Amino acid sequence: MQTLVRNYKAEIYQMLHSKLLIVHLVVPMVGILLFVSYYRYAPWENTDKISAYLQAVAMAFPILAAIVIGMDCEGERNAANFQRILTMSHSKKLGHLSKLLALGTLGVMSVLITVVGFGILTIAMGNDVIGLVDYFKLAMLLFVTNIGWYSIEYIVSFNWGSGIALGLGIVGGLLSPLMVFDLGDGIWQMIPCAWGMRLVGYAFEMMNASENQHIQGIFQQGFDRMIVISLLILFIFIIWSERWQGLGRQEE
Repeated sequence: MQTLVRNYKAEIYQMLHSKLLIVHLVVPMVGILLFVSYYRYAPWENTDKISAYLQAVAMAFPILAAIVIGMDCEGERNAANFQRILTMSHSKKLGHLSKLLALGTLGVMSVLITVVGFGILTIAMGNDVIGLVDYFKLAMLLFVTNIGWYSIEYIVSFNWGSGIALGLGIVGGLLSPLMVFDLGDGIWQMIPCAWGMRLVGYAFEMMNASENQHIQGIFQQGFDRMIVISLLILFIFIIWSERWQGLGRQEE
């Protein structure tokens, strides 16, 4: 455990002095400003404005995850061709896990800025459909639903390269809104990139409905399956990280 904590601190320090920090700060702020500026004049209902923003963030999350994980992978390759991880005296598993935890920490920070920051501004503008605590809950839910996707993108990026990982992220981002419609009924619970869009949408609906047993049932079923599959993906991640021998596909 001490080794994991030490590696985690080292990863955080390294990421705080890289472009990863800038991406995690600038992208949320730009997104908030664009949406808030538009919503000042948009003739939408307040509920629709919040719902559309949450859907946009959920759709962008798989793509942004691919970008930041790919950046970290490229940084490791350019620095010493992954030798820092490959030559660790302890298990490579701890090296990869500490890196994933550090990326997740920046992800939590970013999603809190994205959702809670938007909530602060919209409430200040008079849109008080939900409270600030609800925005915090939605932000944390959005991150939890993407833990499995983070792990998948990490494996793909460090095994086959950031280019393939980015392509997968784009596919995930485009697929997630399709899962909201009838196409996704019955299968979205099994597709990691669809969890954020669906579960955050259902959570927002429940926050606006006093009693809706049908929505609550769908949400709980999807949430339970998401937890089980995410744990399975993390288990696969741990096995993979111990057997990892460097980037399997060298990019041009």
